[in-house]
Amino acid sequence: MSNPEQSAPRGATSARAEHGWERKRASFARPSHNQRSYLRYTEAFSESEDSGGGHWKSRSKKKKQSREEDDLSQPWVCEEIDLFTPRIRYFDFPKTKMPSHIKTYDGSKDPEDHLKLFQAAAKTERWAMTTWCHMFNSTLIGNARVWFDDLPAESIDSYDDLKKAFLENYLQQKKYIKDPIELHNIKQRDGESTEDFVKRYKLESKDVKGAPECMRISGFVHGITNPELIKTSP
Repeated sequence: MSNPEQSAPRGATSARAEHGWERKRASFARPSHNQRSYLRYTEAFSESEDSGGGHWKSRSKKKKQSREEDDLSQPWVCEEIDLFTPRIRYFDFPKTKMPSHIKTYDGSKDPEDHLKLFQAAAKTERWAMTTWCHMFNSTLIGNARVWFDDLPAESIDSYDDLKKAFLENYLQQKKYIKDPIELHNIKQRDGESTEDFVKRYKLESKDVKGAPECMRISGFVHGITNPELIKTSP
């Protein structure tokens, strides 16, 4: 028996073969059900990313730019009102260690003694003037820290400015001797905790000379304004 393909004209066989390839190419070009589902998923994902603030590639690029602009390896300083002028504030001084014999100052001791000890150490260490400012600032705690933070912005342009302001404030307190009766004028402030008032009362009552202990205790009791601590008679 003769083969139909052999008996068919050569042109017809070629046409059928070409038609078969066309059908295969069409099937390859037309996505399957799984392919169509995947395409719809990727399109929907891309649209949702665009609506949420841009395509993920663009956000990734933005993050990369942000990392480049925000170099986390650089020294960081929080944004706040600075009492030093820019030439003091931005001076890049080397890491400096405070001599161990220099103590902190809270406003309760002799301000001149603190200055003399600090200045002698600063001269020995051969610090730059700007380093004097920053290192002296680091010795202030408690009441002295509150005083320093209340100075006008950018009012300190040199160590001499800082020294002058420091002495004007604390020498005046040193010379002022209160009368014992003034213990009763030290009152707890609105919003001041009892713990903070105790610290402030001790600090301010140090300037009162000649007051017996019973008067100091009486002054403290009269200064308390916290209703929870005030005992009233029935």
